[in-house]
Amino acid sequence: MFIPWLVEEEHHYWYWGSLAWLVYLVSARARGPDRPLVPSVGLVALQFLSQCVNQNGTKYSIAEHMDDFIFENPAVLWIPVLLSHTCAGLSIAQNLRAGLGRHAAFGAALALCAAAVIFKLSSTYDFNPELLGFASQQAQHFIATLSQDRLLKAFWTGLLSCLVYYLLHHWLGAKPLRSDTIRKVVELFNLYLRSQTRPKNLPLFLMFDYQLQVLLKMNLSAVETATTVLLLGQSGFYSMGRSNSIATLDLLNGFNGLGASSVVGVMLQTVLSNWIGPVWWLFAGLRLLSSQADTKQEPFGGKQNGNAVSFHDKQSSSSRRVEGRKSRVEAGESPYFEYLALHTMFSGLSSLALTVVCVYTWGHEDLWNVFAPKFINASLWAFFYQLVMNCLGCSSVWFIINDAE
Repeated sequence: MFIPWLVEEEHHYWYWGSLAWLVYLVSARARGPDRPLVPSVGLVALQFLSQCVNQNGTKYSIAEHMDDFIFENPAVLWIPVLLSHTCAGLSIAQNLRAGLGRHAAFGAALALCAAAVIFKLSSTYDFNPELLGFASQQAQHFIATLSQDRLLKAFWTGLLSCLVYYLLHHWLGAKPLRSDTIRKVVELFNLYLRSQTRPKNLPLFLMFDYQLQVLLKMNLSAVETATTVLLLGQSGFYSMGRSNSIATLDLLNGFNGLGASSVVGVMLQTVLSNWIGPVWWLFAGLRLLSSQADTKQEPFGGKQNGNAVSFHDKQSSSSRRVEGRKSRVEAGESPYFEYLALHTMFSGLSSLALTVVCVYTWGHEDLWNVFAPKFINASLWAFFYQLVMNCLGCSSVWFIINDAE
């Protein structure tokens, strides 16, 4: 921390640290014949590949070759973009199918994802027209005439409608598992994050999705989940082209669907568009925690000591589990409290260490060239990422859904 070049090349810590942590998780759970090797290797390989999408200070990196390839073949970039939104649409259609029916659910999911893709095409034409150079003149002219504000309002209306439906179905319906409801809500939020990122970074969502599916099968503890989210979130921040320099902030996506008069909304959306990787993994942490909690509390059906378990016995057992879970939450023994405490401790200690460094280098030129930008960046991490998104946003999702059970 006291050496300037170590701060400038901070992304290397998180890149290698996240790779080492994933290798540890894979090796710790690789014992036994029922552990497939391919998903575990893919988990680590995609983590390395995600770090090569954008260049961060390292000369002659793989990112340079990827930039050249995308510049020469822009159509290739849109294949993972369409695949990412297709996967999201199929998942949303499956989530809506129970209440709307197959055809209505498919139509709603198709309209929602189509609005997201068309908006992304329109915004790309405005800011990165070279990425649509493969399209015909008629197609580019049609994209140029689209109203981005109307597309976004329709998209946000669809997202809000789906969110309200999920919550009402959880509160008033057949009481699905907490992990199912959290998964549905998180998938909606991830679709919103896709609309706020640059087209070049959209393939990262496919990598993140695959990594999450592998991690869900590992049944991580609260400490392991907190460490995983911390390392992969920090790595994702730099993987999406961000750095400690204020000059790398992307200000374009902050005005998406918002007027210039909405100052607070524009500021929050601007910061969110620059912290998409860490925020994505924050909400992925909710899925990891809920999946682990539901696995522990999964009702047992079948026989006990050779005797069949009656419906009344299972219902009574389920009621006792719910009461026990609520009492543990009231006593502060929920795994989420442990998870949140670890994140808060890291945020506080890292901010304290950086403050000490700034005081120590007071009057030195490195204070303004290196440590001051890092201090501003750390302040955004502490306020927006930890306080707003983690302590307020994720905690609200967790406890609203948890209290409904």
